[in-house]
Amino acid sequence: MDFSFGELPPDWERMTPFLERAMSRVPITTQVGMKKFFCGPESFTPDLRPIVGEAPELRGYFVAAGLNSIGVLTGGASAGCWRIGSPRAIPMWT
Repeated sequence: MDFSFGELPPDWERMTPFLERAMSRVPITTQVGMKKFFCGPESFTPDLRPIVGEAPELRGYFVAAGLNSIGVLTGGASAGCWRIGSPRAIPMWT
């Protein structure tokens, strides 16, 4: 059975306080509402470590992959974990 992007019913009692706080920071959202609230299972890599840095096979090509469900939260920080032009990336976990 393929459950990729399968959905679960949201736990509104648990999520409502977080949504209310988030929407209070962007007041227009209280007027326009929400089109879709996706609730699905988390995904993780087996070792829980993303691949972030310069690809060894292609100099100057940087990768931020394997961030799984926290990719949206860590995407910006991931880009700051290396210096463009530096021969080595700075791993996120150090």
